[in-house]
Amino acid sequence: MNRVLFTILSTLFLSSRAASQVLGSIHGIVVDAEGGAPVEQVSVRLQSAKATVATVVTDAAGVFEFVGLSPGSHELYVSVVNFQLATCRVDVIAGGTADVTIALTKGAGTYTETVSVVGSADGGRSGAPVEARIDPVALQQLSGMLVNDPLRAVQALPGVTAGDDFRSEFAVRGAGPAQTGFIFEGISTPFLLHTVQQVHDSGSIAMVSSEVLDSVALRNGSYSQRFGDRTGAELEFQMREGSRDRARARVSITAVDASAVAEGPLGHGQRGSWLLSGRTSYLDLLLSRLYPDQTVNFGFGDLQMKLTHDFGAHQRLELSGTAGRSRLSLGPNEVTNPTDLREAFNEAALGVLAWRFTPSASLSVVQRFGGSAVSGCRRVASVVLMSTSSLEGDTHQYFIKISPVPIPTIAPNPPASTDSPSFV
Repeated sequence: MNRVLFTILSTLFLSSRAASQVLGSIHGIVVDAEGGAPVEQVSVRLQSAKATVATVVTDAAGVFEFVGLSPGSHELYVSVVNFQLATCRVDVIAGGTADVTIALTKGAGTYTETVSVVGSADGGRSGAPVEARIDPVALQQLSGMLVNDPLRAVQALPGVTAGDDFRSEFAVRGAGPAQTGFIFEGISTPFLLHTVQQVHDSGSIAMVSSEVLDSVALRNGSYSQRFGDRTGAELEFQMREGSRDRARARVSITAVDASAVAEGPLGHGQRGSWLLSGRTSYLDLLLSRLYPDQTVNFGFGDLQMKLTHDFGAHQRLELSGTAGRSRLSLGPNEVTNPTDLREAFNEAALGVLAWRFTPSASLSVVQRFGGSAVSGCRRVASVVLMSTSSLEGDTHQYFIKISPVPIPTIAPNPPASTDSPSFV
C-alpha cells in the first residue's frame, strides 16, 4: 500500500514540475542585406543538438515564428535560391520571445561561423562617377548558355557595345580593347582571351571562368588612374575565395566547353582556403563527328587557382593565377593564299601574390607582386613583372607602381614557312 501511494505521489510531483516549465518563442524577419527589403518564401530551419526540430517558411513580409520552445540556445539555418546560406544562434528565455533579424547576402558562396574582419583593398577605392559591378549571381545568369564567358555579362551593361556575336571584345564610348585597362586581382595585364589575332573571322572567349569570380567591375568614366597608359574604360576581375567550411566540387557543361571547380579549407581552424578550376572545349570534337569534311578546328583550355591563408587577425596572404592555351588549325584546302594562317596557338599565364596588413579598421596596407607571360607559335615569349602597393584609409588612397619590365625570351625559331606564320 505504501509503495503504491509513493508511486502516485512521485508521478503527480513530476507532472506538476513539467507543467510548471514555461516555454519561449522566436520571432524573426529575413531581409536582403543590400536594400533591407523583406525576402519571402525563405526556408528557416530550427536545429538543436544536430537534429532538426522544425522548419517554417517566411511570409510575404519576410516574417517567421517558432513557438513552444524550451529555454536555452537554438540554431537557425536560413536558405533560399540566389542567396548565401545564413546561420544564427538564438538564446530563448522562459516565457519570453526572442526577436531576430537575419540579413541575406546575394551569391552562391559558402558560410562559416567564424568571422574574420580585415581591411578590403577593393572596397571604395575606385571613386569613379560611373561604375557598374556584376555580382556572382548576375555573372552566372548573363555569361551565356552556349559558353561560360564573363565578358558576355559585361557586354550586357549600359554603354557597352559588341560588334560580333562570336567575339568577347567590346567597346565603351568608342574605346576598344586596346584602350581599355584590364585588371586581374589588382594587377594590370593585357586582355586574357582565347583567340587568334590577325584573323577577324574567328571567335574569342575570356581566359577566366565566371564560376571562380567574386565580382566584375567596369569603370567607364573619370575613374582613378592607378596604372595609366589607357584612355578608355577599366575592367577589373576579382576572384572569390574557396570554401572554408568543407571540401566540395562540381562540374558544369555548356554547348562549347566543360568545366570543373573544386574548393575546400586549407589548414586547421578554417584559417585558409583553396580554389581550383579547369575548363576545356570540345567543340572541335563535335564538329569532326558531325561534319567529317570539316577542316577548321579551334580549341582552348584554361586553369584558375587561388590560395588564401590568414596569419592572425591582421595579416592575410593570397596567391592566385590563371593560365590558358588556344589553338587554331586549318586544312590544306582552306589555305588559298600563301600568306594565310594555317596553324597557330596562343599561350598566356598570369600569377599574383598579395599580402594584406590591416592594423586597424580604418587602415589597410596591400602589397601585390604579379607576373604575366604570353607566347605564340614562333615560341616568342613576352614576360612582364609588376609590383603595386596601396595604403588605404577612410578617404585617402595611395598607390605606388613599379613600371612593367618586359623580359623577352626568344627560343630558336623554326625555318620560315608560310604554313605556320606567327600571330602574336
